[in-house]
Amino acid sequence: KMYLTDNSNDSIHTFELSTPWDITTASYIFETFSPNEDSNPLSMSFKPDGTRLIVLGSTTETLYEYNLSTPWDITTATYSGNSSSGLWNPADSRDVIFKPDGTSFILADTRGGINGVLQQFNLSTPWDITSMTLYETYVIGSVFEGGWAVDVSSDGTKMIVISYITDELHSFTLSTSWDLKTVSYDNVTFDPAAQTTSPLSLQFKSEGDKLFLLGQNERTIFQYTTATVNEIGSSLLLDENIEWKEGSQPTFSPTGQKDWFRFQTLDQGTSWIGETVYQGLTQGKRPVGT
Repeated sequence: KMYLTDNSNDSIHTFELSTPWDITTASYIFETFSPNEDSNPLSMSFKPDGTRLIVLGSTTETLYEYNLSTPWDITTATYSGNSSSGLWNPADSRDVIFKPDGTSFILADTRGGINGVLQQFNLSTPWDITSMTLYETYVIGSVFEGGWAVDVSSDGTKMIVISYITDELHSFTLSTSWDLKTVSYDNVTFDPAAQTTSPLSLQFKSEGDKLFLLGQNERTIFQYTTATVNEIGSSLLLDENIEWKEGSQPTFSPTGQKDWFRFQTLDQGTSWIGETVYQGLTQGKRPVGT
């Protein structure tokens, strides 16, 4: 199943995918939920067993907690009475992502752009937002202006954030899983402008091999295939379906040095776009910011 918030109709909608993680097989099943507590549901997180839903309302700048009597059926959602009211002080909250065990969540707050932050809250009682306390604030404006949306990898060591200003995706590493105090910027970005100039939210498949972006202006979900980046040697035979941004296949550095390349596919691996990121690195070293 797939769920979307609808600001214009103040509701959450349900879609079924006949093939898991393939949006071309999505069909609308007319299961909706309209939270009475806030007229503008902006973001949401489900408990992994589908029995609890946390909704971020942008009108009240508040998190609301709902219980589902039938797992994953939002028509059975009822308000638990729990909210974040009085427990935090957001300025322009946009997205929230919960740790799978419910003991922590990260909030993206744009705060007008350059002052944008990511905030991590810990919950002493899992999935009970009344037990939340602020753990860490990371000023994302020191890297780029604003954080529009955020997702965290299943192991909690990688974080992807959409820029409020440039609409690019930026990558961060958490050296300790789900610990914002250990965050560092990877200096790696992805620009989805060829598909959307207004990415509103993102969702990675748990394995990390698929990315879904919601384009606000296009009212469309775009699906991407991602690839694991590995170090490669000078003996590698590059596939003829790689189109290099530099116009031709690069020359590898001499033995004892490393080259880093970035690859992107827009057609699920049929063809690739290659780009040289760094060349001539001393063996054993990494580029700054990676």
